[in-house]
Amino acid sequence: MIWRGSPGSQVRNPGCDGTMTNPSPSPPSEAAALSSDKRFRMLADLMPQIVWTADADGRVNYVNKRWHSFSVVGLGGDESSYPFESSLHADDLAAWIACWATSCADNTPFELEARLCRASDGSWRRHLHHAVPIRSSAGVTLQWFGTSTDIDIYGISQASSDAQDLLEERANAALALSNHLLDAMQERSEAITKLEQQTLHLNEVITTQSHLAQAELELEGFMIIVVERMLMLTPATGAVVELAEGDQMVYRSASGTVQPYVGLRLKMEGSLSGRCVRTGQMLECTDSSTDPRVDYAACQKVGAASMVVTPLVDRGQVVGVLKILSNRINAFSLTDIQTLKLMAGLIGAAISHQQQFQLNQQLLVERTQAMITLANEVELRRQSEETLRASEARTRLIIESSGEAFVAINNDGVVTDWNRQAALVFGWTSQDMLGHRLEDRLIPKHQIDVFMQALLLASGNQATVQRLELIACTGDRGEIPVEMTLSGVRTGEYFLYSAFLRDISERRSHEAMLRHLAEHDVLTGLRNRRAFEAKLQVHGAEDGGVKQSALLFLDLDGFKAVNDRHGHEAGDALLKQVASRLGACVRESDTLARLGGDEFVILLAGLADGERDTQRIAQAIVKRLAEPFDLNGIVVKVSTSIGIAMNEGDAKIDGATLLQRADAAMYDAKSGGKNQYHVWTQDEH
Repeated sequence: MIWRGSPGSQVRNPGCDGTMTNPSPSPPSEAAALSSDKRFRMLADLMPQIVWTADADGRVNYVNKRWHSFSVVGLGGDESSYPFESSLHADDLAAWIACWATSCADNTPFELEARLCRASDGSWRRHLHHAVPIRSSAGVTLQWFGTSTDIDIYGISQASSDAQDLLEERANAALALSNHLLDAMQERSEAITKLEQQTLHLNEVITTQSHLAQAELELEGFMIIVVERMLMLTPATGAVVELAEGDQMVYRSASGTVQPYVGLRLKMEGSLSGRCVRTGQMLECTDSSTDPRVDYAACQKVGAASMVVTPLVDRGQVVGVLKILSNRINAFSLTDIQTLKLMAGLIGAAISHQQQFQLNQQLLVERTQAMITLANEVELRRQSEETLRASEARTRLIIESSGEAFVAINNDGVVTDWNRQAALVFGWTSQDMLGHRLEDRLIPKHQIDVFMQALLLASGNQATVQRLELIACTGDRGEIPVEMTLSGVRTGEYFLYSAFLRDISERRSHEAMLRHLAEHDVLTGLRNRRAFEAKLQVHGAEDGGVKQSALLFLDLDGFKAVNDRHGHEAGDALLKQVASRLGACVRESDTLARLGGDEFVILLAGLADGERDTQRIAQAIVKRLAEPFDLNGIVVKVSTSIGIAMNEGDAKIDGATLLQRADAAMYDAKSGGKNQYHVWTQDEH
């Protein structure tokens, strides 16, 4: 196996003076194939494992960014620089070389476990190396697609921070990969559609040439048909045949927006048509308002914002031009320019035929050459289709190895693709799902409206990927939460939808745990200050001011003495038991929280008899907390002082004010002798 860089391709562009310097540019379909290959490499760089490709003979021509971040060895130009050779463990090298040689010789999948040296710490990491041949429609191996997955990752404890970082990295990479895979699928669909359009265009050119060659027309009728057909074969808004007469160019035949100007005469000097006649070269003007070579006043008159002119040649001499123009700048593509050149050849041949009958044989030669050119372009497109198919196969391999559940559905909601990971996540095989409506098995009834709304949005805006969370049914685990990334691609009158789905059960559980930790006291399990204040604010907003409720502020008497005498462990044990006793004294509808230290608060809501119900609960708490506490064999006694703030009148008291009043009443209870409760009154404060 030899590693090498793949040479980049170069594309010829128009010269700096607008002269077309590439008579046979790469067809658009070939450009689409190159774009697809670029997309593949971008997607491969998003993969969490090492991805590589090799030529049919085993010479590796690409590795993704994961390899470069793993090893400092890069792609070289000869066998001695082969990166696995210097990164493989010495004990694994012989097995690697033998296994790879066998796979290349037999064109069979390659799979081997071998250790690689990680450059960052010099450690040997076990990797599972897997490669499969990508074949053409004729079964010939075009290249190899390979991945190398670090399997030592799965030996890390899930509780470690390294594992958490790894999971986050893989989740982010998978999400990015999902978005780009969907973009790549849409790009390929557009490339194939464009290829079909170009094929139809070629057929139209061939048909036009055939009809013109067989028709027995005079030159004028011949030119009229050509300029009219140019409007059908290109995006031109006008087409014209200009013949040179002395120092002037004369509009002999025209169509579209310039048809009314038949007979118009323009000076050859200072015009693009005149320059074309003098130089004998095809010329393009992409913007007439900024091109000094054109007669801008004449361009404005005929509505030519951009144009292309090609010479008409009679027996080696330029006698005129065929010109297409548009009211838009940059209106013409390379395909349009090629079409113009082919049609100009027919007009030139017709001029020669009219002037000298003996040139019929030359017309046949030129027409034959045009047919050969078209045949060559068709062959190039056929080869490009093979490249697109290979790219499709590589993208399919990425989908299967990405670790994401992938599903495709048609315009009727029927499943048309269901990958291996989808079967593992949801417990439905491809046989179970293909040909069935997705919502009949995967989407529960209460989620169908959400799913259908996502499909509608994907249809309305194909440039936007829809992301949503919903509940999905499984074959063996009941309902699970999933995250769906969905996009739609129009094919004719219908839409095809592609979606990646991932099980987010663990993420939901983790989020719930984090919310619980953020809102609860770690020691007692009660709500903390932050959660209590939020509850107090919400309660006040719901009731329009905390009415028919009470707030109890508790502070333990003697807690510091227990801490000082028996230590903090005893103090913590005491706080836990206090929390347990308080919980037994209040209702499920009440809110109990620890503010910090030995301070607790209770929000009593929905009281039938405000102050009397509150005092009854406060008495029960004072009595219960005065009973001895057994702290692992150590018996201690404490008491509590309770401040009560009532809110049962017509006045609207906000939560913060209620808490301040209860706090002040608690200090009054302590000053009055402790082990009691005190109700805040306006007269005392």
